[in-house]
Order: sequence, then C-alpha cells, then structure tokens
Amino acid sequence: MNLNPVIWFRGKSPDPTRNQTGGIATSIRDTQNLGVWQASIGGWQPRTVSPWLYEALKEAVPMLDGGLGRMVTLDGILAVEGDNDRIVAEIEEWMATVPVNDLENGYQAMYASQGEELYEQGHGIAEFVYSPTGRDVVGLRVADSKGTAFVRDADRMRVFYRNPNACSDRRPDGLGNVEAILQGRVQGSLTAGLLLEVGYVELEPAQLAISINRPEADNPYGTSMLRAVPFVSQILLQMQNSTRQVWGRFGDPSFHVAFSTKNSKIDSAAAQKRAETIAASLANALAAKARGNSVDVATGVGMNDQISIDVIGAVNEALQIELPARHMIEQIVASFGIPAWMMGVSWAQAAGIAEPQSELVLQDSKTRFARREASLRKPVEAMLRARGRTWKKGDWKLVQHLPSLTDELKRAQAEFLRAQAAMVLGNSASGTEQGLDNTLRSAGRQPHKHGPRCTHIKAGGEDAEPWAEPDAALPAIEQRTIARMLSRWERLQADVVKLLGLDTVKADTAWSFDLSLMTQLVSAGESSIGGMAAELNAGTVDAYDRGVINARADIDLDWSDPGVQQLIADSRNRVTSAIRREGLSRVREGVTREYSSRIVSALTSGQYDGQNPVHVAEALEDMFGAGNSNWERLARSEVADAQVQGKREMYLQAGFQQYDWITAGGCVLCETLAANGPYQLDDPQAPLPMRNSHPNCRCSIRALS
Repeated sequence: MNLNPVIWFRGKSPDPTRNQTGGIATSIRDTQNLGVWQASIGGWQPRTVSPWLYEALKEAVPMLDGGLGRMVTLDGILAVEGDNDRIVAEIEEWMATVPVNDLENGYQAMYASQGEELYEQGHGIAEFVYSPTGRDVVGLRVADSKGTAFVRDADRMRVFYRNPNACSDRRPDGLGNVEAILQGRVQGSLTAGLLLEVGYVELEPAQLAISINRPEADNPYGTSMLRAVPFVSQILLQMQNSTRQVWGRFGDPSFHVAFSTKNSKIDSAAAQKRAETIAASLANALAAKARGNSVDVATGVGMNDQISIDVIGAVNEALQIELPARHMIEQIVASFGIPAWMMGVSWAQAAGIAEPQSELVLQDSKTRFARREASLRKPVEAMLRARGRTWKKGDWKLVQHLPSLTDELKRAQAEFLRAQAAMVLGNSASGTEQGLDNTLRSAGRQPHKHGPRCTHIKAGGEDAEPWAEPDAALPAIEQRTIARMLSRWERLQADVVKLLGLDTVKADTAWSFDLSLMTQLVSAGESSIGGMAAELNAGTVDAYDRGVINARADIDLDWSDPGVQQLIADSRNRVTSAIRREGLSRVREGVTREYSSRIVSALTSGQYDGQNPVHVAEALEDMFGAGNSNWERLARSEVADAQVQGKREMYLQAGFQQYDWITAGGCVLCETLAANGPYQLDDPQAPLPMRNSHPNCRCSIRALS
C-alpha cells in the first residue's frame, strides 16, 4: 500500500472541481430613478437657469405648487383709497371690470397672475392695452415669463416676448430657445436681430408693469422662489418613486429563477443557454399577463433537476422614508421663508411661535408690496391720463388688504371671554351664585333691566339696550327691517315644508328624507339669500341716511349748496356700496350657518327618518324658530352700525378731527369705551359702536369741535 500523500492526487485532472455548469441570464425591464419626471427634472445642472424645470417642479412636487399659491395669497387684496372720492370711485370701477388676458376680469386677477409668474420664474410682466383711440386702457395681459427675453442696449433695456407654448423648436425634453438664451448657450452676443429672427416681438416698456423678485445685481430675470430646491426635490422625488416601486413589487415583483441539476454532462455554455431560455420564457409570460391574458406555466425537468422561483428582495426591509423626507421637506420650507404649517406641514411647527411667525410673514408681504407698488400704479395712472383725469398727491393710492388670522382669533377669544363675563354678571344681578357651573345650569333668562350692569342678552318680550341717539326714526327702521327679514325666513320655512311634502302627507305614515331633494333644498336656501340681503340693505341704507341727518346738528354748513349735496351723494354711494357688500356677506354666512349647516344637515343625516310627519314638521318649525334670534341680532347690529357710519362720514367731510363715544348707560364695556375717548376720526383702529363693542349695541358717536 502506498502511504505517500504526495502522490495521492498525482495525475488527476482539476476540471471536476471547477464550476462548469453555472450560468446567469437577465431579463431587463425599463425603470427610471425619478419616475415619469426623469427627462424633465433628472437633467438639471447646478448654476443653470431652466424655466421649464421650474414648471416641472411645480407639477411634480405638490408642496412647491401649494407654496407658490400661498405666496400669492399672502400678497393680499388690492384696493384703492384717497381723498378724492370721484377719482377713487372711477378707479374702483375700472379695477373691477378691466379685462385680463382672454377670460378674466379685474385688476386683482392681473395682480395674482403676475404674482404666480413672479415667484415661479423670478419676474412678472403685465402689459396694459390702450383703446384704438388711445382714450382708455381697455385690457391687461400677463406674459408667460418663460417666453421673455431682455436685451441691454447702451441707453435702455429692451424687452422681447414669444409665447413659449407656440415655439416650433421646443425640444422634447422641455428645453427651447428661451432656455438657451438664459443659459448663455447662444453663440456671440445676444442682439435684437437674433431674437426677432426666432419669432420674438419687442414690447413697449412704457406700457409694461414689470416686477422682479430679488434681482441679483443687474440681472433683469430676477430670482425664482424655486432656485434652491431642484437638488432637494430630486432626492424627494427619488424617495417617492422608490416607495412606488417598493409597493409596486407586490403587483410586479422581480423574480429570480434558479435551475439546479446534478447532471455532470451539462457544461457552462449549456447552463447559460438554458438560463437565457428560462429568462425569455418568463419575460414572455409576464408580458402576456401585463396585457391582461391568463398564463399557464409548465416545466419539464429531469429526475435530478430542480427549478425554483423566488421574489428578489421579498425578505428585505424597505428603507425608512419618514426622517430623510422630513429633512428634505424642511429644506423646501426654508427656501420659501414662510412657516411650515402654512404649507401643510404640521409636524415641523414649533409650539407657541405661530403668532410671531404670522406677523413676520405679513411684514414680508408688505415689503414685497412696497417694491411692486410703483409698477402696479402704472396701469392705473395710464388709464387716468388716457381719460384726461388729473390728480394731486393724496387723491388716490393703492393699498394692500392683508389677511389677519391672528386678529380674528383674538377677536373670537375676546368675544368668548366677554360672553362668559356677561353670563356671570347676569346671574349675579339676579341673585344667582356666581360661577360658570351655575350659569350653565341656569334654566332660563331673568328679566333684563338697565341697571349698573348690562349683560347685552335680549330678554323675552323686550328689546336690548336703549338707543343713545335721540332719533325716533331709528327704532322704526330697526323693527321694520327685523319684520321683513323674519318674513323672508318664514317664507323659506314654508317652501321647505312644501318641498318635503310635510303639508300633505298623512299623519299616520312614516316619513323619510328623499336624497333626490338635496339639490332643491340647497337651491331654496341660495334663493333666499338675495331677498334677505335686500331687506337688510334697505334698512341699513335708511339708517345711514338718518345718520347723515343726525350729524347735521353738529355741522355748520349750507346744506342747500349744490357742492355740499354732491359731496353727500358721492359719500353715500361709496359707503352704502360697502355696507351692501358686507350685508350680503353676513346674510350668506347666516343662511349657511342656520339653514345649510343646521337644518339641512339634520334632515339629510336621517335622524328624522321613520318618524311621524307631524313631529318632523314641528321639529322643523322649532329649528327655524331658533334661527329667528340670529336675524334679529343681525338687523339690530347692522342698522345701528349704518347710522354710526353715516355720522362718521359727515364728520370726516366737514373736517372734524375727533369724536366721543355716546352711550345710554347700563353697560360696563360701553361706558369704559366712552370714558377712554375722545378718538381720532381718521384712525382706522379707533373703536366704533357695535364693531368694537358687542352685537345689539345701540351706542353712537358725536364730533368734538
């Protein structure tokens, strides 16, 4: 026996120890890192400007689109104010009716459209169009900023425009001649001739209102709000697309097919060929299933062969997206400069700083408006000059009305605390032990008396506090307005009863709401708004006229003078127009609250289904009756406010500077406001009865010489 280990493997071939039977074949499917946005966003390069990229980002990332819209909202509502009522009224009419682009009307539409372009592309251009005779401005056009180009000549900046959507040379990837110019890829210097050759039209700068967002040095294109977000957005889109692919794995998984055999006669080439055959067959089967066909699979293998199919990645955990996505979203929020909660991101809000953040955001909006104001004045000034109007400083100016959620929140909190105090004081005056628990357990209201304290709660069978203005016509106007509004409200009730069939259905049947009547119920409520608003407006206009008459006792003027009468008429038209708009808004809110949200919702909820129709009619009558107090309070408050507005307007026109708050007594709040006077008539923050006191307030004002 040979025991020498050196010769044990002598003469043996190493081939049997090699892997000669393995083979790998792949079935490739198309995938994109950024999903459908791979072509338009995936080609972004740093330090380049692509207007098409900014538009694609808005479409791809909802937060960016919403953020730009929120920036436009924060710019507020444009209005005009001034000392010359005639010019102000003319400007208001023009601003409300001027055509904008093809389908819109109103200066606010131009303001918002230009703001969209300003924040998306960095600059916004609005052109005002004269009539054929040149005697009026008859339209406004907002340019698509992706189609603008600027050329700096020796003495001026020239502006060119071409509709980017009509460009015949726009490339499939979204890049066109506009982007080539912006990126500096045009050979030679940019000249007017070059632009005109590719279809641009030169615009007249004197007819343009141009706004630029954060221009860097002498760059006329400005800076887009989206300049800092392409890279971050790419990462965020990649996360979202990866999440889509992970979830899509359940419906379209990636498979691994393993064919194992113990047949030693199969070499590497044969194994590779078999793997490719299996991959092709699997790809055909999956393609057939994608087309909606059924697929049956048959296998034929040898005794020692085995085929296994596994899902690739089925046992692996997906990456956590929440924390990385939060980091990316925080970068986007930082680029906009507004609080995260304004962009719909609640988890990024630090507690207790919403109010100072809101103030900072509104200050930013004021700063942007101050920068845009000069260009926004150009179309208005052009209209006035074309019509032959002249004006001096102070006759008119554009103002910005900003949203103030903080003020509304504080006002609501103050009203709540005032109501709590009124309840406590009212129960204390009637001998009830003080405390919120006792007020909530109170069974009914005590008789209302005008003593040293006043709860401002209307008692049964009695009006609220007495009128401070010694005018017998005011109570009559108030009662007439209340009666007419309640009559309209009762008419709506009768229409609803008839619509529901409660006036004809038998008492011994079970009633149920028919959902097909929903549209008619809503339509009935909408139809009632106009009539109720008309009754309210008639009362408030009458009250305004009484305020004008009541102010005459304090004003030494020749009321028969035509100039004075014209002044009164102009003021009346302007103020009563605002009163009518406010009245319509409040009636609409009341109908929505008392009718749509309470009565219609109760009917459609099914809570009365199956009940006796007589009981349903009684419940409906109770619900409408509960809404009476809303219309009584609204009529009282608006009539009293209109009377004060009439007096205040006459005092301002007569040149008075200050006024006193006049109260009939019996209210701690109103007496405090009266004691803190006098107040400045031209101070928009100065308190006025009802507006700064409470509903049903019947205080008044009186000018100081």
